[in-house]
Amino acid sequence: MREFGSDLRACSEGTIGDEDQYSEQKYLQVERLIERFRGRDGLTTLDERWTAKVTDVRNWFTFSASEKWTETGEEYEHFTDSGGKSGGQKEKLAYTILAAALAFQFGLGPERAPAGTPAAGGVSGSW
Repeated sequence: MREFGSDLRACSEGTIGDEDQYSEQKYLQVERLIERFRGRDGLTTLDERWTAKVTDVRNWFTFSASEKWTETGEEYEHFTDSGGKSGGQKEKLAYTILAAALAFQFGLGPERAPAGTPAAGGVSGSW
């Protein structure tokens, strides 16, 4: 994953806003990535697995989320990524992150959550 991120950044590094900077070297960097996405001769299966991994955005972020009681601010439950979680726990993490994102988008805070329910908060992610 990290290598792909580095390769992807290298393709555009120093070229944004300057058409003259898109050199043969940059073209070859992009071409290598495209060849891998298409599947290179003799490495098709390996490249297919690589493509599935690097294009699945769930692999691009490390998630953590805390649910806190609105009345006390006490942590109700904490999730770090989805590894080792059951299907239901992974689903709950996804819904918690979605709820927090929607609340943030519409300016809703814990003060607007119904009494007696945990409020999604503290959701963060990084690549």
